[in-house]
Amino acid sequence: MFKKLGIMLAITVISASFVFAQIGMGSSQATKAVTSTVTTTAKVEALNTEDANEMPKAPANFKADFVGQVVSVEKLILSGDGKVNTKTAKELLTYGKPIGFLSNGTVYFVYDAGGNFAGNKLAVVADAAKVGIAGKVKTIKGLKYIIANGIYAM
Repeated sequence: MFKKLGIMLAITVISASFVFAQIGMGSSQATKAVTSTVTTTAKVEALNTEDANEMPKAPANFKADFVGQVVSVEKLILSGDGKVNTKTAKELLTYGKPIGFLSNGTVYFVYDAGGNFAGNKLAVVADAAKVGIAGKVKTIKGLKYIIANGIYAM
């Protein structure tokens, strides 16, 4: 993981330096921007490895409000079958591709109670045939999302 992170950071710094040189940004501004970009890249990589080996099983008292599967939104739109496994879901998140939750023919984006996108939590359970989510649905301008209190393999 650290080797991969080091390569990502090196590529980010080189790419950012080239862009800043092209637009004439001063060296102190470029340094701040590169530092910010590197920090953001490191945070994304850390999030993608969180709980990488543990698929949470539902506790005995867990009641799922929604049961479905983790999907690639892009793949679902293009081919009609968006089912993904954990490895693919994590790769999609790394590249900024959306994953969602398909339940009873409706696709939802999933957020935690703190308002953070729960893509990493979905990715961890993506290998499960059925995923259960406890939470409430919200709709903004036709887009449905779930504020999740729990996400488990069923």
